[in-house]
Amino acid sequence: MSIRVEINNRISEGRLFRLRPHVQSDPNERTVLMSSEIHDLVSGPWPDGPMGIRCGYLRADLESFVANDVITVCWDPFEARDAKMGRLDPITDEVWDLRSQAPPPSLRVFCRFAEKDVLVALTCNPRSVPIPWLDRLPLRERRSREWRDAIVKCRREWNVLFPAHQPLSGVHLSDYISNAVLQ
Repeated sequence: MSIRVEINNRISEGRLFRLRPHVQSDPNERTVLMSSEIHDLVSGPWPDGPMGIRCGYLRADLESFVANDVITVCWDPFEARDAKMGRLDPITDEVWDLRSQAPPPSLRVFCRFAEKDVLVALTCNPRSVPIPWLDRLPLRERRSREWRDAIVKCRREWNVLFPAHQPLSGVHLSDYISNAVLQ
């Protein structure tokens, strides 16, 4: 069974959700599929205050991916600077993070690619400070146990959804994402 069939099965089961941009005139060049965790964070309605503001910006970051905006990518782990996405260590795990940084606190969405331009967003962690409405430990230093645990959790979530499929593996950035540039 192809991964596309599996994706459609997970969507019909309510275990995966396709992000539909709020602005329908945006071109849908890429696809974001979300776990229920990510879907709950970005779908609202949110309470007034910090959670609503932060989750709205997270949704905008994911919609930017769908809209085929230029994405800056960190190809080498630990060299992110201002990249929007990056491969994580070890790169053989094919786990990526999407960085939602503004406004603080920063969030990291852990994801994998099912196909070129098809991002599966699985889990979310605060980057450096605890967030009361997100029941996850901050990632802190880049080689911390929390980073390792978040990568393992992302892999585990993938295996629950797609036990018979590995994530996309590539050699070049263009194997994963259209309209992206290396940082």
